[in-house]
Amino acid sequence: MQAWDDTKQAALENAWLNYRRWAITARNATKRIKAGTGWVFKLTILGSMLCMISQLLKTWSNLAAAMEWAQRGLGIAGAIALAFAAYFTRELLTDEAQKRWLRSRGAAEGIKSECYLFRLGAPPYDAADAGQRLLTNIQERRKLVNGMTHDTASDAELRKDLPQGLLTLEGYIKDRVQDQIDFYDGRVGEYQQSLSQNRMQVIVLGAVSVALGFVAGWWASPAAAIIAFIATLTAALNSHVASSRYGYLVVSYQAVSDQLRDLKQLWPVTRLKDDPSAQALFAKSCESAMAAENNAWMAKLSERPPENTGAQAPALTQTAVKDAGH
Repeated sequence: MQAWDDTKQAALENAWLNYRRWAITARNATKRIKAGTGWVFKLTILGSMLCMISQLLKTWSNLAAAMEWAQRGLGIAGAIALAFAAYFTRELLTDEAQKRWLRSRGAAEGIKSECYLFRLGAPPYDAADAGQRLLTNIQERRKLVNGMTHDTASDAELRKDLPQGLLTLEGYIKDRVQDQIDFYDGRVGEYQQSLSQNRMQVIVLGAVSVALGFVAGWWASPAAAIIAFIATLTAALNSHVASSRYGYLVVSYQAVSDQLRDLKQLWPVTRLKDDPSAQALFAKSCESAMAAENNAWMAKLSERPPENTGAQAPALTQTAVKDAGH
């Protein structure tokens, strides 16, 4: 690569601002999706619980007039909560919202990769027109978000961690490769914990349902109402985890983390480590591993997720909604 100069720094700055712009857009999009998913989950559980209590009160034949009104009020409130869950499902968790997240994230990761290769001077950035080639490749990466608007951000946010100058291979391994390994490993641990918690919760709920089944003979109506609520809660938990695709992400993230770790550990023992072309090949291998994972991740997450539990309430909540008038 030619010596670093102001022209190259200006090209890098332009590329980095593009990366940050779309990374911020992706981050905001995923926050909105997670918030919407959380609201749907909470409203589904709240609505189902209120409907369950309403059904339990209905089984008491000697209710006072005030309690009868409470029973009806709880049924209506539960129906409203479930209606809001369905509304948020339709309005916030749309295919368009997910596509916005995926496309902006894909563009950001692609631009970030070009920035690192540029600073290393890896081909095609080993020529005199490296800066112009970077700008051309950034424009190519931005085709993924053609027709999209990005979120606004302050100049300080856009310039956060703005890189300066050339990057040595040692710096690349530390700042890029090891940073990504740490990211993937952290997410794997987080998602595995979520899967374990969900599995334990489902086991406990299943055991409670079985226990209630044994007493349903002499406690039929209350047991049926509680079992229906537990079924809704179990379905909501499973749907919440399934929509997050934790299982797939654990396998995917572990695979790319292991691949990057292998590349990092094998590099010091190669006899070509002082060869610039070998260094460029190593960096491109690392970037290719991350790009392949990102592309596979985008393809998987762009599949239509399982129907949300807000529209999958069992007979108890469906009846309550009908009587009262995701």
